[in-house]
Order: sequence, then C-alpha cells, then structure tokens
Amino acid sequence: MGQHINALDNAPRTYHKKTCRSGGKHGGRESLPSQLKIELDKLSRILYYIVTRCIALRSSLLIEEPQMTESSNPEPESFLPLSPPVFHILMALVDEERHGYGIMQEVLFRTNGQVHLVPGTLYGAIKRLLKQKLIEETDERPDPELNDERRRYYELTDFGQHVLAAEAERLARLVEQAQAKELLPGWSSNPLPGGG
Repeated sequence: MGQHINALDNAPRTYHKKTCRSGGKHGGRESLPSQLKIELDKLSRILYYIVTRCIALRSSLLIEEPQMTESSNPEPESFLPLSPPVFHILMALVDEERHGYGIMQEVLFRTNGQVHLVPGTLYGAIKRLLKQKLIEETDERPDPELNDERRRYYELTDFGQHVLAAEAERLARLVEQAQAKELLPGWSSNPLPGGG
C-alpha cells in the first residue's frame, strides 16, 4: 500500500518560479504562460496519480476484464477504468483507422512525446481489445503504393466509442472533484488563452 501512496512523488513534473508581486493566495500578478504551465503541471501530476492508483487497484484486486460474446450486452461502464495504454490506443483510433506502428506514432505525437507505447504493451492491448470487441481489424487499405500488405489496420467499433466516451466522462468527473477540493486553484475547464 505504501508504494502507491508515493505515486504522486514519482510523477513527471516541471518546476516553475512563481512571480507574485502582491498579496493573497492568488492575488498576485503572474505571467499567463508561467501560470498556465504551473496549472497544467499540477493537473498532469494529479491525473498521473489517479491513473496509477487505478492500475494498482485493478492489479491488487485481480479484476477480470469483461469479455464481449455474441449473447452478452455489457454496459460501457463495466470496462472502466481503462488502463492508460488502452485509453491512448482507443483515442488514436477515434478519427481514423491505423496500423500498430501508426497508433504508436499518433500516441507519441498527441502526448508530446510523454507516452511511448512499446510493441509488447501495444500488441497485447490490441489483442485484448479485439477480443472485447472494442476495436476490429479492417480490410480497407490506404493507397497500395504507400502500404505494406503485412500491416493490420484497426478501427474503433461503435461499442468501443461508447466505452471511450464513458471513460472520458469518468476522468472529467475526477478533475471536477480535484477542483472542488481546491487541488487545481485558478484552473478552469478550459485553461488555454483565448478559449481554445
């Protein structure tokens, strides 16, 4: 149990010097980019802690992941919480079908190099996702000149889309709870300048 309590200490972090000029907890003037970096760093550390706790809990309880069969009709919530690799794989397949290496590259790009899926993790997760019918292999191929016939392409199923949406809602609720506990002071649901 003690090893998981310190998970937040192991989270990647960036230290920034606050430049408050006048009193109050949040009353000082701070440069927006610096404050934004601080708030995003806090959010990143909180989410890292939450995700590692979920993985530790799932591992310690030996929770068996639900399986899709022809006669079953499980609820998307029965697949939650998703492991970080599964979440990133499903996110990579939201907008287009991809092969394994394409998934790895999309995740690496979308996370600014912070998440690197190794082949063993990726293909083990893909095998489980296929069995759970959250993704499926597709027969369609891009331009034959740019394609290697040995590559397998995957796409998100409708049910996989519902599971991913349920996980995104679950994570959003966790962030709201963190805000309610004032773990993210000054952070709003849209912290980027200009609302985008």
